[in-house]
Amino acid sequence: MRRLPPVRQIRQSLPVRITVLMLVIVTVVMTVLSVFVATHVRDGMFEERLKQILADSTQRVDWVQTSFNRSSLESVDQVQDLAYQLMVEQREASSGVGGIGVMLMRDPNSTSTNVINAVVDEQLAPVITDDLRAKVREAGGNYWQSVSIPTAAGDQPGIVVGSTIELPMVGTYDMYLVYSLAPEERTITMINQILAVGTVGMLIIVGILMLIMSYRALLPVRRAAHAAEQVSLGNLSVRLQIEGEDELATLGNAFNDMTSHLQRQILDYRQLANLQQRFVSDVSHELRTPLASIQIGADIISSDLDELPQHLRRPAKLMGEQVERFSDMLADLLEISRVDARTARVEHEHTDLVALVTQVCAMHAQIIERAGVEVRITAPETGVEAAVDRVRVERVVRNLLLNAVEFSEGNPIDITLAQTATSVAIKVRDHGVGMTDEVASRVFDRFYRADPSRQRTTGGTGLGLAISAEDAQLHGGILTVLSCPQAGSSFVLLLPRFADREIDELPRAVYDDDIIAARARWARTHPGDVDTTVGVSETTGRDLGTFSDEALADEDDEVADEVGGDESDGAEDGEERT
Repeated sequence: MRRLPPVRQIRQSLPVRITVLMLVIVTVVMTVLSVFVATHVRDGMFEERLKQILADSTQRVDWVQTSFNRSSLESVDQVQDLAYQLMVEQREASSGVGGIGVMLMRDPNSTSTNVINAVVDEQLAPVITDDLRAKVREAGGNYWQSVSIPTAAGDQPGIVVGSTIELPMVGTYDMYLVYSLAPEERTITMINQILAVGTVGMLIIVGILMLIMSYRALLPVRRAAHAAEQVSLGNLSVRLQIEGEDELATLGNAFNDMTSHLQRQILDYRQLANLQQRFVSDVSHELRTPLASIQIGADIISSDLDELPQHLRRPAKLMGEQVERFSDMLADLLEISRVDARTARVEHEHTDLVALVTQVCAMHAQIIERAGVEVRITAPETGVEAAVDRVRVERVVRNLLLNAVEFSEGNPIDITLAQTATSVAIKVRDHGVGMTDEVASRVFDRFYRADPSRQRTTGGTGLGLAISAEDAQLHGGILTVLSCPQAGSSFVLLLPRFADREIDELPRAVYDDDIIAARARWARTHPGDVDTTVGVSETTGRDLGTFSDEALADEDDEVADEVGGDESDGAEDGEERT
């Protein structure tokens, strides 16, 4: 099983996210608590130790001063000896309360001419700074200061207490007592370690408990999510097992009720759809017999049209046209009913597509002439041939042609044919009103009309493009559209060239560089109408992603190099027919 990255795992797993959030909260709380406890203990121990040190230092300074006052000294040497002796005694006596040194230094402001040597511990001498001596003289009594005491094992925290004493015959001297706080530091370190270990242990315990609890608590939610996935795949028979009477049980009951309701509704819709399909199919088949009789009568009347009275000729002609239109509409309804019933079949036969397109244009020459448009057919000199269902392809071309005539606004219509080793393409390009992307995304829907107020001039049921898309899909191809408002539309029918081979190479005709450029210009002033952020292959095709990625990549590179350049490739090695 592939392991997810930590961040993605946290985002996709609610138990993990809850556990991580709880661990963060516990970590913050324990950190604040540990800092508070450590600080409080440290400050309390320091204050208590400071009181003890000040009391001890005061007692020893008083003892030294009393000893000098009571002594009967007759010379400076005797003062020197007594001073040394007292400093040694006090150092040994203060060791019980953490004292590590006692020093005696002459007051720099003393005016006595008699001087004794200072009693100094060379290892502790650096802690007696000039600033400390100046503060002792200013205080006029006991003055303490926190210092860092250098030792062989490293610096240790300590306190120095300085006081002034009067020595016989030699004047004022400063007495400094040095106390170590190393035991207190070790105690605080031990407390911090205990707090750290306790915090880590608590985090582990809380993390495990939260993961287990959240996993078990969210088990119904995971079951619901899995059931929802099954419903999204179409399995409406899935149901949740209900346990308890809490909110999750309420959710499970609601889910089960929803799936049951959906199952009943979809069953009803399917039955209704089947009835509608059967109705359309039955009505269409039943109408064929009376329509055939009517059409025979209309043909007989049309054949004797010149013998009719003048005032009956036009109604007879209109009746013939409407009967023909009704026949086409009935054929569309029958075809869409076959598609819905999945009974439509494709009969492949070798077909000359250039001749087929030319024939379709000739069959509708009157409509084209009446609309005042020019149809230009461009195809390779070698022709375009493929194994297709001739009837279906002819219907697709007819629908695309009549649709282009309807919306060309009198501008020319270009029909381009092209082929590769595995595919053929027929592109119908008009230069009319065009469409926005929203309209283009729905143009293959049944009965959809982009502008309901627009009056049709070529008739139809509104099923033409929908049936054309189905015909293309039955062949294993696609019908795509690329359009731009006021620049026209380009419909491309892309089909496999052979019935037993898939498309792995796209003809150059599926691309429309002029429409792509027009879309880019239109998007500058109408950004909501077209989307120019997608690639060439995506804008060209409705579903080109179903074909070979390598073929699309090669064609995209080709188009990217040629957009805005020479656009004569579509007619290269070809001829134009009208």
